[in-house]
Amino acid sequence: MHRLVAAWFMLPVLAILPAQNVSAHTGLETQLDHVTHEIEHRPRDASLYVRRGNLRRRLQDWQRAKEDFDLAHVLGTSDVRDELRFHRARLFSDAGQPDQAIDELNSFIERHPRHLIALRTRALAYEQIGSFENAIEDLTTLIDCDEPQSPEPWLNRARLWIQSGDTDAAVASIDKALNIFGPLPVFVEFLVDAELDRESYAAALAVLDDLPDVLAASPRWLWRRGDILNRLGRSDDASRAFIQARQAIMRLPERRRNAPVMRDMLERSAAYGAIPE
Repeated sequence: MHRLVAAWFMLPVLAILPAQNVSAHTGLETQLDHVTHEIEHRPRDASLYVRRGNLRRRLQDWQRAKEDFDLAHVLGTSDVRDELRFHRARLFSDAGQPDQAIDELNSFIERHPRHLIALRTRALAYEQIGSFENAIEDLTTLIDCDEPQSPEPWLNRARLWIQSGDTDAAVASIDKALNIFGPLPVFVEFLVDAELDRESYAAALAVLDDLPDVLAASPRWLWRRGDILNRLGRSDDASRAFIQARQAIMRLPERRRNAPVMRDMLERSAAYGAIPE
């Protein structure tokens, strides 16, 4: 199951260039200087310490962030102190201290049971300590509360079911998600991988058979179809699928055709004896 266990939060992530990271860091530093200047004029304003603590958290200055939250706790009202449980939990989560994050969030979520970020944060913390059942429960609550719905918790919950050994629950959940969100590639990939991991090759092929024609004709799914057909021992059908995949790749603009993933598919399909017509 290595393909399914490998990634937490598997939705596609854009690569962030180093220059963008530097720019974001500089922006946070500028905000931090501004808030610090405000604190000099309003040193008993708890909300300013909350703001600065979160900026320091994002800058991974854990100790100073905690000190700001402690000051906000001393200066703030009961509402501010309640809110600080959430902010401290995010600090602990980001700092790699999931047990402390859970302690803070248990109290906070008890009073705010539909707080989406708190539920997501606690689910991650539960996963980090290996408490998959609790993580799944929080993700289920998150799914029930989330309007408009996001595909992320559906995928994360299914992945945790896989890790817990309940592939049937994972597959059923993603099947339902497909009915809500449509054939998102990340869901299709998950289902195909799940069925292949338990050697249900016919079921994996059925997932691709259900794709709309315009998607089924993409190089990605044509190549996967060829791979599955080969596993089923249908070598002639597999070869035809690989040929179609190669032809579809060759029709792409040069930049896309030369992308590493496309070149890899071309090389691997050639290994199956698929030769363009």
